[in-house]
Parts: sequence; C-alpha cells; structure tokens
Amino acid sequence: MKEWFVVQTHANLEDLAINSIKKSGFDVYCPKYLRTITHARQTKKVLKPLFPRYIFISFSKKNSNWIKINYLRGVSSLIMNNECISSLPSFFINDLKNYELKNGII
Repeated sequence: MKEWFVVQTHANLEDLAINSIKKSGFDVYCPKYLRTITHARQTKKVLKPLFPRYIFISFSKKNSNWIKINYLRGVSSLIMNNECISSLPSFFINDLKNYELKNGII
C-alpha cells in the first residue's frame, strides 16, 4: 500500500526536485497557489508552492528503492523520525486536493 511522505528540498528548487523524483518513478504532489508580485510598477502572477521547500511523495515502505530519494537533484532530505520514515495521514493529501481548482491551483 502506498503512503504519503514529506521531502524537504533545497531553497527554490522544488521544481527540480519534482522532476528528478518523477524520473525515478515516484508519485509527487506539490500544491501551488497564485501569488501577485509587484516590482517597478509592474504586476504579475506567479505560481508558488503552498509549502515552500516541502513536497509530498507517495511510495510503499516495503520498496527498498526509496533510499535513493535523498540523493536526487534538488532534494535536501526525506523527513524522518529518528531513523524511521514517518508517513502522513491519508486524509491530509486528500483534503488538500479537495481545495484545488480545475487547473490544480489552490
């Protein structure tokens, strides 16, 4: 059974981490929102992560392949409790996805 876990990324490298994790065959979820940025009298909307430096990844604990996640580009570390990886409650990700609009923005 697949569970959801939290991965900490390097600063502003969430997209790089997402791409490298997807290439390794894991399911990734990074909720984003539209942020309005004003600079030099110009306003633009930019997609930003809802939780900066954190993304969610789904895999089975029985799969020994998860250890390589810590060594992927853009990844700082997999969040662990002592030496054991700790999973999120399943309703957490489901509730986040319920807040998404059709285009995937929260």
